[in-house]
Amino acid sequence: MFNRRKPERESSAPVPSGKGDAAPQKRTPEVHIGPWTCLTGELFSGQETLIEGLVEGRVVVVGHRLTVGPKARVVGPVVAQELVLMGSIEGDVEVQGKVEIHKDGHLEGDVHCLAIRIDEGAFYQGTVDPIGSSAEEDDERRTQDLGNLSEAVGESETPEEEPAQEPPGTDWAEIDDVNAA
Repeated sequence: MFNRRKPERESSAPVPSGKGDAAPQKRTPEVHIGPWTCLTGELFSGQETLIEGLVEGRVVVVGHRLTVGPKARVVGPVVAQELVLMGSIEGDVEVQGKVEIHKDGHLEGDVHCLAIRIDEGAFYQGTVDPIGSSAEEDDERRTQDLGNLSEAVGESETPEEEPAQEPPGTDWAEIDDVNAA
């Protein structure tokens, strides 16, 4: 009835050319927070994510790149596989790979990453804590952090089990007689 065309999606898979080599890949974000959008709360994504609006809260992009556009602003901690910052982040950043802060990028917070690139004209205030050169160091740090967390929680929150008590006046011989009958 309606003759609607479905929009064509660009694939991130390489397109073979006639010469046998792959054409350059173009990344298309799967999650897009538009320029006139304000999100308050937590944003969790398992896909490539582009923020062009305002996000107030924690942003977690698992296994993919997070791009913060030129006019975008994030207020809160950020966790991602990669980070491309052209806008503003006010919060700590943890990235498994590379952080790129472009010319007009603005970052106020501590950064924990494998590599960082800060272009001339970018603003950065905080500390950089590089991820260890080996996975063992990172696993050891995470294990230590979990150990510290369990110590902080401690046994004080674990209720002590009280031994089971019989209800007063229970005559187990009567119960056995009833069950036997």
